[in-house]
Parts: sequence; C-alpha cells; structure tokens
Amino acid sequence: MRYGPPPGENNNWELLKGKNIEDRYLLKELIGSGAYGGVFRADSLIQGRQVGECAIKLMRVPSDREEEHIRFQELQLAFQIDHSHIIRYFQPGRCKLENLDFFYLPMELGTESLEARLRRRTLNDDELKELCQHVAAALRYLHEPNATIRKYLKEHNLGKALVHRDIKPANILRVGDVWKVCDLGIARTVHAEASRTSNQLFTRAYASPEAFDGTVSPASDIWALGITLAVAKTNRFPFPDFQTVEQLIQYIRQYRLQLPNLPEPIAEIVRHCLNKKRTARWTASQILEYLSPPRQKHGNITPRRDFLKWVGFGVAGLGGALLWDRLRPQPTAIRPEPPPTP
Repeated sequence: MRYGPPPGENNNWELLKGKNIEDRYLLKELIGSGAYGGVFRADSLIQGRQVGECAIKLMRVPSDREEEHIRFQELQLAFQIDHSHIIRYFQPGRCKLENLDFFYLPMELGTESLEARLRRRTLNDDELKELCQHVAAALRYLHEPNATIRKYLKEHNLGKALVHRDIKPANILRVGDVWKVCDLGIARTVHAEASRTSNQLFTRAYASPEAFDGTVSPASDIWALGITLAVAKTNRFPFPDFQTVEQLIQYIRQYRLQLPNLPEPIAEIVRHCLNKKRTARWTASQILEYLSPPRQKHGNITPRRDFLKWVGFGVAGLGGALLWDRLRPQPTAIRPEPPPTP
C-alpha cells in the first residue's frame, strides 16, 4: 500500500488554532495530529510579544490520577534529554483549552519532517544510510541512557530505559544537516527488558506485532525503524494492500510482510529489525556497529593489530636465530701442525 496516514489515525485539532497557553505560547498552525495528540507551530511570548517560534505538543491529561502523575514525570524527563539527534525539549506544563485539560510540551522547531520529504521524493542510498545512522544513534541514547538520565529515572522510580513508541517519518525532523527524532510525548520508561501497558498509543502501521498485546520494549522501536527505512526508500508499506486499520493490524500480527528490494547494508539491517521474535531483533548499538566502516590503514601509519603482528614475527624470528646458534653443531678445531724439525 502507498505510504500515507493509515485510515482512522487522524483527529481534528483545528479548533485549538489561535489559542493562548498561559500567555506564554500562541498556537498558530497545526503541524500534525493523531489519536495521541496534536503538534502546533507556535509563537513564544513574553508580556504578549513574540520573541521566537517553537513547536508545541498537546496531549489530553489521563483520567487516572496515578497515570497522570507518571505521564507528567515522563514529560519532565524529556526536558532532561540532550542528544544531537533528538529534538530539544523545554519545560512542560498543564493547561485548559476549550474546557479540556491538556499537558503541553514545547520543543525545537524543525525545518522539514521526513514525512514531508517523502511526499516529494524517496531517499537515495546515501541518504537512507544517513537516516538509519541518525535515528539509530537517537534510539541508542534512549535505550541505553547515560548517567544523568539513569539518575533521573532512579530518583523518580521510572525504570531503566526509555522507549519512544512512535518512530515514524512524521516524527523524524530535519534540523540543519541532520535528522532528529522528535515527539517524546508518548515515550514510556521500562523497568526491565520489556513492560506491559493497556494504553496502545502508537501509529498502527509502524507498530510491532507484540505492541498490540500491550508489550512495550526497545525492540518495538527497532521494528518501527525497519518499517520507516522501507518506506523511506520505496514510499510503500511492506505489507499487502489494506483498506482498514483492522486489516492492517491483522497483517502485522500474522507477520505478513512483503519486504522490498533494498540496498545493502540497509537490507540486512531491515531484515534484523523486522524479526518476528522480539528478542532476536538487533539493538540500536548493533545497527550502528554494522554501519561502522572496518578499521583501515591511514597513510603510513600501521594499525595497532598489524604492528603487534609484525613485532611478534620479528621476536619469533630473533628467538629462533639465537636458539639455532646455540644448538647447531660446532666445527672441530684443527690444531696447526708443528713446523718440520730441521
């Protein structure tokens, strides 16, 4: 099926255009929306005057108080994140618009989404590899957090890692000359290798088979990366044609994939991303390692491994020569004959 928003994924958020959030942000233009919330281009305000632009993610506040507390802590966590391939986030908050309660999350504004790029053209082989490297680097940061993020997770009893849960072209933005992952608004923390949830907030076409059973794990993000790479090259979802969300979900759960012809090394990466068995999928670190070029000689400098190899050969040769010198048969000394007696 041709790439595009799956049926039933978009909700109408247009009613919130022009709304003011706590005299700090003015919602100007709807950038994207889904069942999870809406993203707006907004003006940043100080004393009613525009001082800049940003993007604002709006999400409905959960009705369950415990879930509400956890969700806001996770939004606060987004504010702690600092990575070159993840959009920068600012202080989140809570507001009331149209008599409804929302969480809002301000963020850096990108120049173009991958979704918008794909409406114009697909990526060439080099661009596809760059996309894979940048998104995998972002996922490694989330799945294997640094000391600062681990400390925050521990202090707030949030778990051991972050799962994005909605990797897709609409959530990958071009900022300058790099791709950045955005929209951590529905990211979840996990306490172990995988967790369970009853809230299925994700985009169906990029969801892993286990996601429909409520399993949340880093491997689900890896699956979504595999789908994204296939779409970025072919502009088609790697499934049989579907007309409804229910039919799409059935294909995913039955693992009815139709993998396209992709260039290497991306083809191999996609195959490992889209493994039906969650625990057999590659990690973000494995993807980056696979993309790394093999160690090569640089100019006249010999790599350490080759240097040690030749040193070893030299030592072995010298030792053998010394041993042979000690063990070889020594020639018998010949006494000179005395001069003849006159």
